[in-house]
Amino acid sequence: MKKKITLIAVLAIVIPFLFGSTSYNYSYYGEALHSTPGVNYAQHLNKDIIGIDYGTARDFVVYNDQIYMVAAASRQSEFTDYLIVLDNEFNPIAEMPEKDGKKVGFGAFNLSDSYATKVRTLVNELFSEIDESFKELFNDNVFYPGSVLPLGSKDPFFGVADAVWTIDDESIIAPNGVVTNETKNELTTKVEVKFTVWGDNEVEDFSEETITFEYDVMVGSKREGIESTSSVLAPSFEIETFVSMDDVNLILGSEFDSDIYETVEDFIRLNDTFGVSNETLTFEFDNFEVGFKKTFDEEENTVYEDVTFTEIIEDRISSINSSLFNIPYTLNTPTGIDVVDSGIYIADRRNNRILKLNHDYEVLDAFFDIEDSTFEEIAFEPLKVTVDPSERMYVVAHNVFEGIIELDSDGTFNRYTGVNPIKLTAAEALRRLLMTEAQRARLPRFLPTEYTNVALNDKNFIYATARPREENTDNMIQLINPKGVDVLVRNGYHLPMGDVYYIPTRDNYVVDGPSTFVDVAIGKHGMYTVLDQKRSRLFTYDSEGNLLYISGDEGSQSDKFSDGVAINYYNDDLLLLDSSGTMIIYKLTAFGEAVNKAVELHSIGEFEEAAHQWEEVLRLNTNYEIAYNGIGKYNLRNGDYREAMKNFKLGHDKTYYSKAFVAYRNEILKKYFGVIVLGLVVVAAGVPVYINRKKIFKKKGDNTWKQK
Repeated sequence: MKKKITLIAVLAIVIPFLFGSTSYNYSYYGEALHSTPGVNYAQHLNKDIIGIDYGTARDFVVYNDQIYMVAAASRQSEFTDYLIVLDNEFNPIAEMPEKDGKKVGFGAFNLSDSYATKVRTLVNELFSEIDESFKELFNDNVFYPGSVLPLGSKDPFFGVADAVWTIDDESIIAPNGVVTNETKNELTTKVEVKFTVWGDNEVEDFSEETITFEYDVMVGSKREGIESTSSVLAPSFEIETFVSMDDVNLILGSEFDSDIYETVEDFIRLNDTFGVSNETLTFEFDNFEVGFKKTFDEEENTVYEDVTFTEIIEDRISSINSSLFNIPYTLNTPTGIDVVDSGIYIADRRNNRILKLNHDYEVLDAFFDIEDSTFEEIAFEPLKVTVDPSERMYVVAHNVFEGIIELDSDGTFNRYTGVNPIKLTAAEALRRLLMTEAQRARLPRFLPTEYTNVALNDKNFIYATARPREENTDNMIQLINPKGVDVLVRNGYHLPMGDVYYIPTRDNYVVDGPSTFVDVAIGKHGMYTVLDQKRSRLFTYDSEGNLLYISGDEGSQSDKFSDGVAINYYNDDLLLLDSSGTMIIYKLTAFGEAVNKAVELHSIGEFEEAAHQWEEVLRLNTNYEIAYNGIGKYNLRNGDYREAMKNFKLGHDKTYYSKAFVAYRNEILKKYFGVIVLGLVVVAAGVPVYINRKKIFKKKGDNTWKQK
């Protein structure tokens, strides 16, 4: 019954604000009270107004009064995605590329001279490794009839470089590249391999670069029972009959123990755990990959075995990302952007890299090969990025729960910072303690909260937003210092968590669950605004964690939004970007200006002016309880302790009320110290007199104190 009453009460409080455009705030007691809005809709900019036809908007940032946006290209575009730049009047900049007389955004980026040099160096290093690998391969192996040389029309190491081979003795090579030596002798032939790195780039002499290698290749004669099959890196052998392991060792240069495995059949019998299969199954043994296929012929009642051995070549080929050679560079699902003096940084998610451009929109660098064990298991998919004055990058990546990735200016992995703690209830912790290891293994994994966005303030502290989890909704907004510690002040009536009350139900007809923050905008004087994507709300807080005002409405009208993806301050205005590509401009109301001004005056130490401003706030909104605290702080500082106590009581600030009370008590004690001391003396002298009254006042035959 109590749960039903509580739910009804919550519904009565929350539902009016979930389905209407009523502006509200939360009281000290958690009541949703009507409140004057801090910002109001002023204008919207859609694709038609901006004049660029793009698809889904994903993120934007403000730099030097220009707006930098990443968005998906329209279906008609030749590019995957765009970088769009708008001037201070929200018009596309003059340098923006055009198509059919219409601005389309930057969809492809040429290399800067410095980065082209870097790419050449990496290409040469890669080719050196390839050269060494093939030298070893050709020198250590003999190719038998039926085998394919380790190069086809495309290079196996990276798909964007053409690779072809030529041979000086065409009599032993068929047109399809298969060895056809029909003699009984081993033959030697020279193979010439040409690599061509291609790309359409304006940098001179880099659009097509060819490197040629020459190798001596041994082509063996036919041997009974051995027929080669296709392979990419090394020769493979299909063994149809009872071939001895000694012969395999001789052919491959392997060291299989022939005492244990006398024949290949023995090897299969002792190692086969897969049974009969029509698919080729593989496993590793020694320095070889073993593949075999067993098929059952029902007519002959016979199991046929096809076995292949392929040498494993490890650590010979560089891990350089193939996207390094795709010139010009294009974007593929960019989800984050930051712009600083040193360049434009884009979280190019599906290309698995962070792209750094100069302000001429040329590639300065690309960061993709993150050397951390996490990315040995999963791909590096950067979602958001922010950059400090030292050009260190702080990155939020998909499926990374260790924290925010900190990269050096050259892309070197430094550390994870701001690791979100896992909080278990006492009951859950005890339950897990009493479980067996097998029972715990079957439980769902408790992972730290996944971050959704990052931004740097003027002190290089990281404001971060994170997804809510059932076990933790207290730290969805964090302020992370250089040591990786969350130092966000949470002295408001309620924790900075968006909507204080929500309905914990799965009913699709109400908005349930805690707020889902996807971005944070840093304002002046410690103020910040977070974007709640779930309810299309904007929550603005001061540096103490006080909820100043709530803005935003959900809907499809021009003054509302349904899928907010990013927010930023633009001078005193607040800009919001919806995934549809619509940008909404919010301007401060008179109430919002008064609140912001009061916060500003207090932060710079102008307490009297701040108090007057808080009085103006109360005139505009009598329900604004925290204004009393602002006035009370001035009263406290000004020595008007009694008035301070009164205002702190109205503002429900117990901490400062206690300070005012102590100060007021001390003031009273000081003012009436003489009277108090005199009183104490009188009392001290009067008590003994009162106790000994009968003796002191007794006379002959008379008792003055005798009660009548």
